[in-house]
Amino acid sequence: MRNKCQFDEKQILDRGKAFQAGFLAAIITTCATYFLTDVCRVSIASFSLFLISLWIPITVCFILLITKDAYENVNSSIGKTILSIYGLAGLFILGSTLFSIFVGKEHFLKNGTFSDSLGHIVTAICMITTCVTYWVKRCINARKYRDE
Repeated sequence: MRNKCQFDEKQILDRGKAFQAGFLAAIITTCATYFLTDVCRVSIASFSLFLISLWIPITVCFILLITKDAYENVNSSIGKTILSIYGLAGLFILGSTLFSIFVGKEHFLKNGTFSDSLGHIVTAICMITTCVTYWVKRCINARKYRDE
């Protein structure tokens, strides 16, 4: 069976660098959350810590993949659909979380602890940022190829 996901040599190298940066971001995020919670005594719900530690490295990796043109393979065109849905999901998460906070269903701070809403907001911002980065890069590439 032939592999349909074909990347050129530059894309393969850039993807490796993006994954390395994502891994480094995971280490830095873990250290930062430890510093905030244990050294500075900032109280953050454990689910929020999990979401922050998960989504920030993923976002770093995605943004590097997108900016280096290593997200989509040479023959792919499905990325715009997937990332549009991804961005819309981020908008939905952000909107529903902020709505829940404003109507009083959820609280951003509860008994001096940042609640799960913090993690939801960080997740949504990461998803939206990735989508916006993709579309901006796509517009820049289209303009660049049109001018050539």
